[in-house]
Amino acid sequence: MTSRHPDIITTSKILAKIPGVLRKFPKVKKGLAYATNDDTDVHTGLGFTFANAVAAHPDAIAVKYEDMQLTYRQLDEWSSQLANYLLAQGLKKGDVFGVALENRPEILCTCLAAAKTGAIVALINTSQSGKVLIHSVNLVKPKLLVIGAEMADVFQEVRGELEVPADGYYWWDDKDTYNHKTDTNPVAEGMTSIGPIIHEQSKVCPETSKNIFLKDPLFYVYTSGTTGLPKAVVFNHGRWMKSFGLFGHSFNLTQKDTLYVTLPLYHATAMVVCWSCVVAGGSAFALQRKFSASNFWHDIKKFDATSFGYVGELCRYLIETPPSEAEKGNRVTKVVGNGLRPSIWKDFKTRFGIKEVLEIYGSSEGNVGFSNLLNFDNTVGVCPIPFKLVAYDQEAGEPIRGKDGFMQKIRVGEVGLLLGEITDKAPFDGYTNVEK
Repeated sequence: MTSRHPDIITTSKILAKIPGVLRKFPKVKKGLAYATNDDTDVHTGLGFTFANAVAAHPDAIAVKYEDMQLTYRQLDEWSSQLANYLLAQGLKKGDVFGVALENRPEILCTCLAAAKTGAIVALINTSQSGKVLIHSVNLVKPKLLVIGAEMADVFQEVRGELEVPADGYYWWDDKDTYNHKTDTNPVAEGMTSIGPIIHEQSKVCPETSKNIFLKDPLFYVYTSGTTGLPKAVVFNHGRWMKSFGLFGHSFNLTQKDTLYVTLPLYHATAMVVCWSCVVAGGSAFALQRKFSASNFWHDIKKFDATSFGYVGELCRYLIETPPSEAEKGNRVTKVVGNGLRPSIWKDFKTRFGIKEVLEIYGSSEGNVGFSNLLNFDNTVGVCPIPFKLVAYDQEAGEPIRGKDGFMQKIRVGEVGLLLGEITDKAPFDGYTNVEK
């Protein structure tokens, strides 16, 4: 369901945007080429885009976390070590492995490793436990699990009910495992500590990285489970390229920028939208495990962030926090995310000095999406894919039809059901459990 009350967009407002569009045009044009490529026989995807970023600026900062920083070359070599280790254990293209890590560099390393091997990462919600966690894991039948020390107890409680090989449990210490070659915490019982092991592996990117194509699955992203148990959505490398091409290039970050994220990386907004913006710009990705309104602006200054990722609730929390000196004197000018409410949009921009809002609208399983590429206020922008908004009866759970039996289009400002046309350009990749 969707509804939005945009400001009236006049011809004069559109003309006023032209200078900014022209400045971005070369980069946007390049991004569109990535986003619209439909050649299924050409190497592409997350690993491809990251390798290009490494080649272009190997010594630029790729990730900031707590007091550590990693360059693009360092993160690339670290993920290649993990990829080579996993391949040595028999992991192959199309295999699934689950990842349960909070926002820290290890999760980026893991996802890059998957992109280099052709394996599929099931991004497990780190707030899950018990029956829901059992369901999420068994739904995708992973060959192995990579579990952060912060999640070990939760998994040990349900381990007897998980459909995972007995030797498929890998544990990652809850420390700076890039710089520390040995564990500082006791390894969880029955799990293999992966941090020290991978430091013994080759830093050379495996040849399997060149065998990744548009339709190959990259992630399984779980739905919220608000209408039942979570479903695992197939998110392929082609969808990464669409985000990289459209959002990444239009957001226009550079090596001088840092994008700060507290949104959980098991969600596509953070993992795909925000990270693709960073990779497209050769920028830094500053990570914080969880959102804190009281620490938010302190972190912004600590990481020297110029932008941040958001969801609507994050913006609401920030604007409801009393003004303080902490929110002043930073370099943030742009934000990317979804759900910024019209009721606070302009006040949010004014108070925090935001000049550009790349608001997006979509869903993990949806085949259409909207983006505010022209930076208008109070709008999700445009969608390049054919769509319709039709009247919907929420109580009956079905579209409202006219006397002729056809669905009815709604007027501007009304609530309706969003329908996207499924085509080769806008496929529906579905769920892992196809019968659902």
